[in-house]
Amino acid sequence: VAQIGRLLLAQHGALHGKEIEKLAKAGGFKGGAKNFQNYMPVAFKRDGGFENTGGNTWKLKEKAAQEK
Repeated sequence: VAQIGRLLLAQHGALHGKEIEKLAKAGGFKGGAKNFQNYMPVAFKRDGGFENTGGNTWKLKEKAAQEK
């Protein structure tokens, strides 16, 4: 989930969690689809490269964006 999030946020900048889920599923993501919105913040926090800007909108932290 974190890898997919990183790719999508690198392409689109900041995205709402529902948009991340929608784009991930459109791209073929199938794992954990029922609990995607519950697992996504956990995966992003474990990764450490994401920032919640409020209202379930996410962006890459500056350092993570530069490592792309």
